[in-house]
Amino acid sequence: MLAGGFAIHIIFAFWLTFQNRKARGNNRYAVTTKPKDVEWASQNMLVLGIIVLGVMVLHLTQFWAKMQLPELMGEHVLRGQDYLKATFSQLWVLPVYLIWFAALWFHISHGFWSAFQTLGTANDNWIPRWQCISKWWASIVFILFAVEACYFTWFFAL
Repeated sequence: MLAGGFAIHIIFAFWLTFQNRKARGNNRYAVTTKPKDVEWASQNMLVLGIIVLGVMVLHLTQFWAKMQLPELMGEHVLRGQDYLKATFSQLWVLPVYLIWFAALWFHISHGFWSAFQTLGTANDNWIPRWQCISKWWASIVFILFAVEACYFTWFFAL
């Protein structure tokens, strides 16, 4: 169910981006200056989403495809700790994961409050509240994931 919602989210994001570009045609925008109140994340949601998706595929390949899928097929698999060690003992993994988490922070911090605006449940009073809640939520997610990745790197690589 969650994977289905995620797939619909991705398909809709690409469809919406291509519809917007089709509507604009060859002339992107007549005005190239951007208002100060437009967030950087809102202008780059597709790129941020592609980064999040790309590293998520890497993550699922490193762990789910090697641990859970073989186990579901009835094969003997190594302990999860062995896969964590094999992955996080490589020093390139931590920077990639931290970039992933940063992209996820931007994507969530804009997307969460923007979803409420799109659904019509936000007004001039609630938009700042949703923006604050989304930044807090994205920050908590980022910190917890980053601490975990740093811990595993420290524990297994150093």
